Amino acid sequence: MSLKDKAKIFGTSCRALGIWETSRAILADLLTYKPRKDRAFDRRYGTDTASVVMQEDLDISDAEAKKSAVLYVSAPIGLERYILGKLDIDYREYDFVDIGCGKGRVLMIASDFAFRSISGVEISRNLCEIARKNLKHYRSPNQRSSMFEIHCMDARDFPIRSGNTVFHFYHPFDREILSTVFGNIRSAFQNSDERALIVYIWTAWGLPTLFPLFGKFGFKRVRYEQTASWRYHFAIYTFDRKLLLEGAGDSRKAD
Repeated sequence: MSLKDKAKIFGTSCRALGIWETSRAILADLLTYKPRKDRAFDRRYGTDTASVVMQEDLDISDAEAKKSAVLYVSAPIGLERYILGKLDIDYREYDFVDIGCGKGRVLMIASDFAFRSISGVEISRNLCEIARKNLKHYRSPNQRSSMFEIHCMDARDFPIRSGNTVFHFYHPFDREILSTVFGNIRSAFQNSDERALIVYIWTAWGLPTLFPLFGKFGFKRVRYEQTASWRYHFAIYTFDRKLLLEGAGDSRKAD
């Protein structure tokens, strides 16, 4: 957009909204986190994680899965490190699985923690290839592991083991597919004494709508936090066999 076009928009905005509201809008836009422009991580590590990939460009052959998929967009580095640091677990006793791992940014961040294994599940062939290249090049002074696995497949078909696992979701697909994946996690853990933790990141209004779904599949909420940005609210759930047997659900509103 040219300077002339920007000046025209500014003038129209001042006349329509007033100088104060226009100034507030400009300031809010300047301070808003923009995933497309967050290239500091990529410049530092020689990776490609910052760009946005629209739904139609995800290279998904299955029509139903493509329709249910969500565009790829990277999550803020600080947010992911904060969440993973709040799990209150012995990382050495847990596997880490990112469902809908995209270009692998979260897997790289997870490698700074001492997880016993780190895996990503991604249905887009293009994103899988980019993730593999990124993981091959990524090296960090804080890195605790460089052993990664990328499973290029539909998340509904991913074989889930019942060992202690942290499952990470940055809202990768719609509720229908999410229900199937939650059901697969429940099936794997319902007769096990091992623990499943789910980290889920979504918007201020989207995430609370999923709370009843978590409860339906026997997950109990242990943490829900809201940031100043409506884009980045997150919840941590654990699988609770007792909750499932009692037929109770977590239908509470946001804490």
